[in-house]
Amino acid sequence: MGQMMQRRPAQGRAMMQNMPQNCMNMMQEMMRGEMRQGGMGGMQGGMHGGMMGRAMQAPASASDATKGYMEAANKMYGPLMDGLQADDPDVAFVRAIIAQRQGAIELAKVRVRFGKDDQTRQWANDIIRNEQAAIDDMEAWLKQRGK
Repeated sequence: MGQMMQRRPAQGRAMMQNMPQNCMNMMQEMMRGEMRQGGMGGMQGGMHGGMMGRAMQAPASASDATKGYMEAANKMYGPLMDGLQADDPDVAFVRAIIAQRQGAIELAKVRVRFGKDDQTRQWANDIIRNEQAAIDDMEAWLKQRGK
């Protein structure tokens, strides 16, 4: 990290030097991971890929529900970001929202599997049903336009 600090502008060096140690440790770990994966793709190539696009891992000690929620969220991220990159703003919106709604379905499925509360079970089941219907409508819209 020392060499990296020397290449930073003075303002950036001051900010990093004043960063709480736990934040600095996390940043160093992220940077090491980037170097192992071939550079700073996420910082130079947009938010999809590299540091910004890396899946978050639940700690090994996390509950199965937490691991399921993290997996569902991670599966949503790539398609959502890909969808936003369509040239047509309407298509970008629809593709991103399809990914977001599919993510909501995946989260709801985790809730159905692990949750206990009757109200959250009802919400989860409603989400699965309603979001799938909306996805079907949006996919039909895309198909009609050859997208």
